[in-house]
Amino acid sequence: MTVILITLKAEYALDEHPAPAAATVVMLSGSIIFKTSTKNITIVEGESVTFTADILHSVHANEDSTFLVVIGGKHAE
Repeated sequence: MTVILITLKAEYALDEHPAPAAATVVMLSGSIIFKTSTKNITIVEGESVTFTADILHSVHANEDSTFLVVIGGKHAE
């Protein structure tokens, strides 16, 4: 499992990219728009979104924002 802390200034964007494995974005502060080819999901402090590696996505910060990206890990069956 890999955990990445990301801080974005308001109006900053991360261009479209894939994840190397299934991942979860956990908002710590602020607000972002998580964009895929079919959805725009607004995520605010305390919320999260989970997605698979095959989902191309981009991120746009609505305001100064901090979030964790948790990539991979074991799957309970």
